This record gives sequence, structure tokens and C-alpha cells, in this order.
Amino acid sequence: MCASTTQRRRAGFTLIEMIVFIVIVAIALAAVLRTLSITAGASADPIAPKQAMLVAESMLEEILLKPFSNPEGGYAAVCPGTCDRARFDNVGDYAGYTSNGVFALDDLATPVAGLGGYNVAVSVTSTNVTAKGNGAPCLRVTVSVSAAGTTYQLHGYRFNDD
Repeated sequence: MCASTTQRRRAGFTLIEMIVFIVIVAIALAAVLRTLSITAGASADPIAPKQAMLVAESMLEEILLKPFSNPEGGYAAVCPGTCDRARFDNVGDYAGYTSNGVFALDDLATPVAGLGGYNVAVSVTSTNVTAKGNGAPCLRVTVSVSAAGTTYQLHGYRFNDD
């Protein structure tokens, strides 16, 4: 028995169905790639703030590890102006210190690679904060790091425990 051509089942896709399928897949793929592109671009944004905060933390730690007052015969810095960070020997020496770029303490002549766009400024002021009510003098240290038009600040306190 032979079936007529109108009764036979047709298999496959028509040309129009294939074109519609390709257009839909192309639109979906473009949307996914655009989302990935936006996500990848935004994920790099936290790098500058994180680096700025690490620079500020490093400088603040360096300062707070110094003695409260100038040791006998110690270096007396005059910042801004003629101040030599390698010779700083107390917290007060950092008052007014500024740096265009980030320099490691062991090599103040060469900026740290990739951190040339970060500017550091330090402020040291006396404050009325006292340690456990004993009336010991205290210095407030503020480290400001500017990067990409934004300034980040960290504050620390150094009590006179010398």
C-alpha cells in the first residue's frame, strides 16, 4: 500500500524556522556577553580603593611603631620642606609629610611599581584622648591617600608609653 505525498509526515526544519532560531540564539548570546562584559569591567573597580587602603595601613603602621617623642640627639624633621623619611625616629617627625607616589622605606628613591598615582599625606595632632584615664599625652595620626580623584583616610592614636 502506498501513501500519498500529502499524508506523508514531513521531517526536518524549514528555512524560515532555521533563520528564526539563529536570530533568537544570536540575541540571547549578545545579551549574555554584554552582561559578562559589564561584570568584568566592574570587578576591577575595587582594586584602586583596596590598594589605597593598603598604602594607608602600611604608612600608619610604620608611624605608630615609632616612639612617641624624639629620642635624645634624634632627628628633627621639618615637613613639608626638608624632611628625610629614612631618618624619622618618632611619630612627630611625620607631621606634614607628603609623597607623590608610594616609596618603600628601604628604597626612598624608587617608587613602588604601579603605585605612582597614589599620593600620601600625613597629619599628626595632639588630642585630649587619654589612656585609661591616666592623663598620658596622645597623638592622633591621620594618613590620607589620594588615588583616581578620591581620598581615603585612616586614623590612629599613639599614646606616650615611652
